[in-house]
Amino acid sequence: MTILSYFFILLISVSLLFFIVIYPLFIKKSDHYFDQKTSEFDESLSIMELLSELEADFLLKKINQEDFETVSTELKRKYLEIDSNNS
Repeated sequence: MTILSYFFILLISVSLLFFIVIYPLFIKKSDHYFDQKTSEFDESLSIMELLSELEADFLLKKINQEDFETVSTELKRKYLEIDSNNS
């Protein structure tokens, strides 16, 4: 092989090294997941997620029906209270 072919191989190797290894280290990280508008705590959404998890636990027989109804009623009351305060 000639010196010119070695030069092209070296040039391609260095450019690949730069774009695969070095360039990603200097890219600004996306703030999409840390946006202040979406990162605010939404208590009503949290309660709905808890209700969903509670129902899944009940369906998987991890909790009994009495406990499910008690906790579910409490969470629904909290949700309605928060919803009425926001309106």
